[in-house]
Amino acid sequence: MRKVVLVLIVLAAAPLAAGLALAAVDDSGTRAQPAAAAPRAGIPAADKPGSPAGPPASRRPPDADRPEHRGAWRPRTPTIFRDATEEEIADIMAFTGEHLPWLCQDLEKMRQSDPDHFRQTCRRLRFEVSQLRSLKERDAAAFQKAIEERQLRLRALGLASKIRAATDAKEQEALTAALRQVLDKMFDAEMVTREANIRGIEERLETLRQELKARAAHRQEVRQKRLEEMLKGNPESVFAPPERPQPKK
Repeated sequence: MRKVVLVLIVLAAAPLAAGLALAAVDDSGTRAQPAAAAPRAGIPAADKPGSPAGPPASRRPPDADRPEHRGAWRPRTPTIFRDATEEEIADIMAFTGEHLPWLCQDLEKMRQSDPDHFRQTCRRLRFEVSQLRSLKERDAAAFQKAIEERQLRLRALGLASKIRAATDAKEQEALTAALRQVLDKMFDAEMVTREANIRGIEERLETLRQELKARAAHRQEVRQKRLEEMLKGNPESVFAPPERPQPKK
């Protein structure tokens, strides 16, 4: 009886052992390697030095190695994580030189003294300059208020520094009164800018609503165009955003 029980235990454990052995071997018959550490948030694995380009073979399209498909599946690095290019840096310097000269001077000094910090600052300024340029195109008056707000902020920082350094009570009181006035003006300019930004968002939202209605009305045309492009083997029809249909006149 005891021998029978031992035999049954061995037979029951055999499938489990076989499953573990198979799990340790990949499809090619070689022992599987330990899983690589997960990439840091926001940094695609394909962009790390020494990492294979694109997703693993099991997740790649079956015809991804075809010339017309190579690179189509590569992940895009978000702009916020991408270093500023030389062209973008030149654009930032030109914009700040025209509209924010004090900032441009600080950037020039930073470029000479700390190039790495300079490039990081330009990466952050890229979005702000883009927003300011967009505001200038939509509302010139609000754009001037946005520039005024930044000028007032610089003046407020200077007054605050003087207040901290002052030792005379009357001087501190006078500087504090001046700082209050600057902060009031800065708040008013900020409100004008924010109202203009809200109007821009509302206009963009209305445009998106109209585009959605137009797209729904052209469903058959969109589908037919996608079908034709896919049959031609054009990867853009799969990976690129679809074109916005134009309403019929």
